[in-house]
Amino acid sequence: MEKPEKNRLVKNLNGPFIIYLLMFAVFSLFINNFFSAGNLNNVMRQAAMLSLVAIGQCFVILLGGIDLSQGSVLGLTGVVMGILLNNDVSLGMSVLLSVAMAIALGLISGYLIAYISVPKFVATFSMGGIALGLALVISDGRVVWGFPEAVRWLHDSEILGLSSVFYVIFIVYLIAFWVLKFTRFGSSVYAIGGIQASAELFGIKTRRNEMLCYAISSGCAGLAGIMAVSRLNSARAIMGSGYEFEAIAAVILGGTRRLGGKGGALQTIIGVLIVATVRNGLNLIGVSIYMQQVVIGLILIIVYILNENSASIKDTTTKLLRRRVAHNA
Repeated sequence: MEKPEKNRLVKNLNGPFIIYLLMFAVFSLFINNFFSAGNLNNVMRQAAMLSLVAIGQCFVILLGGIDLSQGSVLGLTGVVMGILLNNDVSLGMSVLLSVAMAIALGLISGYLIAYISVPKFVATFSMGGIALGLALVISDGRVVWGFPEAVRWLHDSEILGLSSVFYVIFIVYLIAFWVLKFTRFGSSVYAIGGIQASAELFGIKTRRNEMLCYAISSGCAGLAGIMAVSRLNSARAIMGSGYEFEAIAAVILGGTRRLGGKGGALQTIIGVLIVATVRNGLNLIGVSIYMQQVVIGLILIIVYILNENSASIKDTTTKLLRRRVAHNA
């Protein structure tokens, strides 16, 4: 009975994965050292923050929502962590407090959306403005720096020849995959994104799950903020600017449906690889960052059109709802 579901997963991954392989092959043929271990490791480091922001955005998009606050939350988390470190708070406690603050902001956004019925765009855009404002106020608009060497170690260290960043991303994505595919909460996320009214009729607590997804989104942005501080060895309020839009692009490029109910962690990592590979390849051939945005935008439009014209997700949603009912019976 599981074979059709696996076949659908492979089918959903085929398009974006083929796009990625084609781009990778083209860059490898025409750019010297693109396929070198050093450059691939560099791609992985560059994609670290986007990977974390994108997987959080994936949870929200699977609901049919959007989170426009991630970039500002990333910046605020980094600034808060930096200020805590400069006030002799330990590295571990600084990380925990900063990420906890990011999760709290996500819970507030989720509460406004789920329980107060504030539109998703308004709630998350406003929260982004609040987070950016707070980051600018507490940092006085300046760069926060002067951290202990252990902060840089989080980014520069290697295990078995691979950057420690790789292991962080691997663990986060493994957890996200397991949650979405094998837990009641994950099934609920897909069901809500598919047909929210039907999900409520089947007893799924849509509001609570929606609030949790926004908390996950902000929490992942907070982790990306920690990663940014360790990479730059400094923090600035605007250092996360634009990451939410790249995350949305990566999630959709990977094959997650914009209106929810279809996609997941595997699709998201492919989307991140597409964006990171395009940026790295264009950087190596000297294309300006502005033209890179044009290229990514064109790819996004093409993939989005293909995804929106794909087969209906109603059968998948119905299956998830029935599974939920059987589980509760």
